[in-house]
Amino acid sequence: MFDRNRIQSNGYGAEVFKKLVPLLNPDSKHSLLTGDFIVSNPKSEKVKDIFLNQVKTHCYIDYVSSNQFYVIYMNNITENGIEDLSSGLKDWRAYVGYADMTYESILKTLFSRCLVQTSIKFVTA
Repeated sequence: MFDRNRIQSNGYGAEVFKKLVPLLNPDSKHSLLTGDFIVSNPKSEKVKDIFLNQVKTHCYIDYVSSNQFYVIYMNNITENGIEDLSSGLKDWRAYVGYADMTYESILKTLFSRCLVQTSIKFVTA
């Protein structure tokens, strides 16, 4: 999860990818869905509570509305991969944390409604 308010560029998605891609394991394969966290009522207290309860944060989040967050949903990632990404991003102000999407949850359902297929990372022989 990334706070768009902490990225000094309108191309915040590209800025996130510049930081994220070099941290990925060269031998890993992933499908990535990305997008702003857009819900019908971005200032919903219920959505805020769901987000803050599921996201494992490493810094204070000044949550104003859901759409301030840019989300990357990545499949096929190991616990070590999550730790590597999180430790590699933790010093960047825009990175606020991650959520485990292994099992069904309300947050996962909300993401399924606003994120789009962006890329596939694969390994060639």
